[in-house]
Amino acid sequence: MKSHKPGYVLILAIMIIAVMTLLVTAIVNQTVVFGRLVKTLSDREQAQMLALSGINIAIAQLSNDNQQKTKEQKGPATTNSQLEKFWPLMNRWQTFAFTDEIDGINGSSLLYIASESGKINFNMLYDFKNKKFVKNDTIDGFAIINSAMKHLMLADKDKNRLAELLTTRDNPLVDVTELLTGGQDNVLLKHLFPVESEKGVLSFFDIFTVETASASLQPWFLSKSIATIYGLNFDKEMDKESVNTILKSVGSIPAHISWQQHWDPLFSSVYGKQYSALNPEFRQLFAPRFETSTFSVVSCGKFGDVLVRVYAILIQKPQTNETSGAEYYVKKLYWIN
Repeated sequence: MKSHKPGYVLILAIMIIAVMTLLVTAIVNQTVVFGRLVKTLSDREQAQMLALSGINIAIAQLSNDNQQKTKEQKGPATTNSQLEKFWPLMNRWQTFAFTDEIDGINGSSLLYIASESGKINFNMLYDFKNKKFVKNDTIDGFAIINSAMKHLMLADKDKNRLAELLTTRDNPLVDVTELLTGGQDNVLLKHLFPVESEKGVLSFFDIFTVETASASLQPWFLSKSIATIYGLNFDKEMDKESVNTILKSVGSIPAHISWQQHWDPLFSSVYGKQYSALNPEFRQLFAPRFETSTFSVVSCGKFGDVLVRVYAILIQKPQTNETSGAEYYVKKLYWIN
C-alpha cells in the first residue's frame, strides 16, 4: 500500500522560498549599504580635495606673483604694500564656489586666514628651564597667560593638568596641542579651531601659538579671539579701500612704530578703544616693527552633503638673491573631525 503525506512538498517549497528570500534580502541590503558607503567615501575624498584646494588658494593670496614684477621692483615689499595686501585677508571667512562646467567639480571651499603674529606665543612667556613665567620690565608672562585662560573658563582638573605639564616639562612646546593634556574630557577641546557659524566664540588655536620667534603681538593682525579677550571690537571688516584710507591718514608707516603715538589714529575707530584704555600687559606685547611670516588657515571643503575641514600652518620660504617677494609652504597640517 502507498503512504500518503499530504502537504509535505508544499511545506518544503515554502521553506526553500523563505530561505531564498532571506538570502536575496541580505544580498540586496549589503549591495545598498555598500553603494552608499562607496558614494560617501567618494564624496569625502572630493571634499578633502576641495579643503586642500583652499589651502592652495590661501598660499596664492599670501604669496607675491613674481612674474608680474620687473627687475626694478624686486626686493622686500614696503610696510604699506604688505598691509594693503594682507589686512583685507585676515580674520574673515572667504567662500569660493566651484562648478563642473568651469572647474570640473561642483563644490565649495571656505577659508579663514589668520596671522600667528596676532596670537600669544606660550613658549615665549614661560621659562621651561627654570620652571617659571617670564617677568621683566616689559612682559608679565603670568598675567598674560592668566588673562587668556580666565576667559577659557578651565575646570580645576584642567588647571591642575596644565600646572603639572609646566612643572615637569624641560623643553619648550613643539606644538600647541601639547597644552591639551588630559584626553577627551579637556574643556579646551570643545572649541579648538575657528568655525564660521560660531560668532564671538573663543577658539584655542586662535589664542595660542608656538610658531613665532618672539612674544610680540602685531596689532595689525590681532586674532579675533585675542581681540575678544582684551575687549576690542572686531565686527568691522576692512577692505583694501578702507586700509588705504587709514594708511593715507597717517602717512608712511615708520620702521619703528611708537604705539602710544600711532594707535589712536590707526586703530581707535577699528577696534573701538583708545590706547590709554588698553590693558597695560596687553600693550607691552605690541611689536615695534611690522613683520609677519607665519599664518594659519582653516579650510572647509564641501562636496554634496559632505563637509571636511583642515587646519594648516603656513610659513614663508627663506628668500634668496634669485627670488623676490614672498612664497609660503605648509609646515603643519591638522585634519579636523
